[in-house]
Formats: sequence, C-alpha cells, structure tokens
Amino acid sequence: MPGSLSVPEPSRLLSFEEIDKLTDEQLFEEIRKRGDVIRNSFLEIGKMIVALKKRHGEDFKHYGFLKNVFDHGTLSNAGYAEKVWTLYVEPGVVTEQDFEKLTFSQCRALTKSSKAGQSPEVAVLSLFPNYAKGNSAAELGRKFENYVFCLLKARHADFSWTTPRGPLERGLDFIGNYNSPQEGIQKRIGVQVKFHAATAYPTEQEWLRFLAGCFMRRVDLGLFVTTGKLTGEQGRQAHEAGVEVWQGREEINRVAKRLDLPPCPD
Repeated sequence: MPGSLSVPEPSRLLSFEEIDKLTDEQLFEEIRKRGDVIRNSFLEIGKMIVALKKRHGEDFKHYGFLKNVFDHGTLSNAGYAEKVWTLYVEPGVVTEQDFEKLTFSQCRALTKSSKAGQSPEVAVLSLFPNYAKGNSAAELGRKFENYVFCLLKARHADFSWTTPRGPLERGLDFIGNYNSPQEGIQKRIGVQVKFHAATAYPTEQEWLRFLAGCFMRRVDLGLFVTTGKLTGEQGRQAHEAGVEVWQGREEINRVAKRLDLPPCPD
C-alpha cells in the first residue's frame, strides 16, 4: 500500500427533519460549507488523478471508473487542475497551499498560457501580479528573486536557465545558456540579484564575488540587478567590464513594462 493515512468518509446527507431543526444562521453556515466542498472538489480530484498516473503511468485507464462517479463537467474541471499541478506545482512555481485557492477559471487560464508557450513563472506573474509579494525580509528577498527570474525568462525566452546553489553559486543566482549548433552560436549570461534598500550599496565582497563569478563562469554578459544602487566605483567597474546593471525599482519597472509584465512588487 502506498500509505496508511485515514481517509475520511464522505459527509452523509442531512435528513429534512435535521435540517428543519437548524436556525437560519446554522443553515447558512451549512450551505457555505457545502459550497466550499463543491467549489474545491475539482482541485482535490485533480490531485487524485495525478497520483493515479504516477502509480500506473500516463496510459492508465482511470476515466472509466471516474465517469461512473462524476459528471463530465467535474471531470473536465479536474483535468485542468491536474495540468496545473503538473505544470506549476511540481516544478515549485506555485505552492500547494496557493493551488488549493485557485478557481476553475484561473486553472484554465494557467493551462492556456502553458499551451501558448509561456513559461510557468511568467504565466503566474502575468495572471497574478501580487503573487510576488511577501512579508518577512527573507521572504521578500526570495520572491524578488523569483520576480527577476520571470523577467529574465521573458526577455531571453530562447535561453535555458539554471539556479546554482551552495558552493556552486559563486556569486551568480541565475545562469542562462543559449546553444545553437546550426547557427554556431553559444552564449552565456550570469545574473546576480540583490534585494536592498533604495539607498543601499552592494558590499565590496558581494560586488567582487559577482565579478569573479562572471569570470569563472566565462559569461558573455554579466547582469547585476538590485533594488538599491551601485557606488560610483562599482558603476565604473561595471562599465569597464561590460556588465549590464538594473538598479533601483524605477529601472526594473521600465524593463518589466517593455516586456508587458507587472511592475516590481512593493
């Protein structure tokens, strides 16, 4: 058996006698609870279909059984939820908690964006501009990195991107690679992202680590993105090294506007 979780039994139907004993407030609460169940059931069924496919493969013939249990509309909605889980939740673009808040129309929009060739990160940012917002400083920093990653994928859609972590980071948060044997072209972009106060500068260690990372990775273009700004000396070094700099929210927002994406989150 894949697990030993206790699965709750479906709620039984209340008899009219039981219903008639409830106050108006209790009736409204029971109606609200059932509305939540109906509204979110397609998301849960979508996750169940994902689990079945993982166990038995894509060709598992599960719809015969499901058609005996659910109507066509519920199954169709669950199919969209299944696709969103596979395309957005499994790669880590959307959390399970946020997935469980999605409406059917949002699932359908996300699926259509994927079919149109839009990357998951860009699709989420386009449909939910507030998704990049957070609360704690660490959370804000992480979500700002995700926001910049969306800009990069939209601006350089033909590049494949990696996010080195730990000892492999070497001063770069994102590395983009473009390889076209037919054209005989290979390009590499190295990106560092800093979520700083508007008047804050990168420390000397941060800046030199970024430059060293660009050199060690042999990038063709270094890009430094900060919500703060560079010192005069750092600006001169960036110019001499051919480093592109996005500094301050206004400049980042100009980049986003050219890409038809929402502005930098507060």
